[in-house]
This record gives sequence, structure tokens and C-alpha cells, in this order.
Amino acid sequence: MSANTVVLAKPTVKVSAYTTNVLSTNKALKAECRTLGGALKLLWLFRDEIGMSEKWCKIVHLIRNDKDVYHNFRQNVRTSKKGNHSPFYVLQAIHKMFKEADKAVKEEKNLTPIADKTVKELKVIAKKQSLKGYSKMSKAELIEALTAK
Repeated sequence: MSANTVVLAKPTVKVSAYTTNVLSTNKALKAECRTLGGALKLLWLFRDEIGMSEKWCKIVHLIRNDKDVYHNFRQNVRTSKKGNHSPFYVLQAIHKMFKEADKAVKEEKNLTPIADKTVKELKVIAKKQSLKGYSKMSKAELIEALTAK
């Protein structure tokens, strides 16, 4: 530097208490929720306040503490366009998981007796079993054909 060069000092930026206490904290909270672990952690921490059922608490706890379950769950939970997770997406994935499990149990147990099913339900079963001519059969014929197999 030459003797005539003047060095200007950068003006100091005063950080307000609002920026420190509100904006910075909110930014850190958002960053924490962007990860699957962070979203699960938030749900776990506030499980009582948000009224999460015992069944769901057990699932969240299992996902958080079992690496294999966590990695399988990670593949099934949706993310934002930027690849971020949120507690909302986690709740959706858990709901979908329970819904699919309930559907599988109902199909497996087949709780409704075949005689109590509607013609439409009987035709769906007949189609799954590749029964020929089921579309023109009456309810009695469908029941007879399905019970004969």
C-alpha cells in the first residue's frame, strides 16, 4: 500500500435481539426438521403435547432406535422437491403403513363369510381366482363355484 491509500473500515452491523432470538432459532429448527431423524425426533419430543396415540409412539420409537427399520422406513417416506423431510411426511408414511397392514390383515382373514358378500365382492374374488364365466353368474352360482375350489 502506498502512503496515500486510505483504508475504510467496514461499518459494523448491529444484530437485533429479534434476529438473534427469533430468526436464528427458527432457522435452526427448520434445519433440524429437514432430516428424517430430525422430523422423528420432533414427533417423539412432542408426542404428549400433540396427542400421539400409544401405537404411533411405539412405531416412532422403533423407527428411531432400529437401524434396519429406519432405513426401510426412509425408502417409503416422501420428501420435498429439495429432498427434505418433515414431520407431516413422516405421519403420512406411518398412516399409509398402518392402512396397508390393516388391509392385508382383512384380506388374509377374510372376516366376512362368503354367503354374506355382495355379488360385486364375489366377482372380484372370482376374478382373482381366474374363474371362467364369473361375470354372467348369479350370486348363488358364484358362491357354489368359489366354494367348490
